[in-house]
Amino acid sequence: WIKNKLEDHKAGASSGSGSGPLCVGLSAPQGCGKTTLVTAFEELFESEGMTCVSMSLDDFYLTREEQVALGESHSENALLQVRGNAGTHDVNLAMDLIDQVKNASSEEVLVPCYDKTAYEGKGDRHKEDKWRSYNPKNVDVVLYEGWMQGFTAVEDEASLEKIHGGITEVNSFLKGYDEMWKLMDIWLIIQVKQLDCIYKWRLQAEKSMKEKFGQDKGMTDDEVKAFVDQYIPAYKAYLPGLYDQDNHTKHLGCESTEDVFMFEVDDMRSPVEE
Repeated sequence: WIKNKLEDHKAGASSGSGSGPLCVGLSAPQGCGKTTLVTAFEELFESEGMTCVSMSLDDFYLTREEQVALGESHSENALLQVRGNAGTHDVNLAMDLIDQVKNASSEEVLVPCYDKTAYEGKGDRHKEDKWRSYNPKNVDVVLYEGWMQGFTAVEDEASLEKIHGGITEVNSFLKGYDEMWKLMDIWLIIQVKQLDCIYKWRLQAEKSMKEKFGQDKGMTDDEVKAFVDQYIPAYKAYLPGLYDQDNHTKHLGCESTEDVFMFEVDDMRSPVEE
């Protein structure tokens, strides 16, 4: 599907209506296999002589200093005390980078990298010497993935209060993400209907990270649960809108619903047959 969209994109570029690589928004809940899927795409495109690179919304989390300041300025809002929800990303940095990539305006772009093990799992952005670089002129496909990719603000804010007292502030921050979503050419959306599996997946991911970087890195099981608790209100508030096909052309910058490929996975991360 992405290859077909890439052919259309290149045809548009040759006729003067497009340029740069195809930008794919990839939205999937935490722990459901985004990293594995992205790696598979990169290898598949490479096997066919094409270049696919990835960026994550996580790359654009605020620095630790900025996150602490945000938490202090919204001290009564538990959802803004940790990284994750709308408001905890440097959206301007992300949009500037995506714009550079789409326009292939330079021969080198630097992609930030976030260290989730820093500050006992609270995280911090790596110094610039750790950032990745590539030449967008040599890239065919860019995958921009994240757990809340494509989330858009809810107009009925009164309904949000029933979900969580702090989600209204998050909703206000989320309005600043709309223009970033519209920079994507197409979208791949992985649906999850049962939110309980996110806890299990996130715990598995944390254990894998600790096995790789050391048991003193990352969070305890209880800390992982408390961490995921801060994301659940956003899932409840925004997944219905993301999964509504009528919203795709309105909010995601898609010319038609054909620009979105959406499917559901079960708690074993296997596709659910319709």
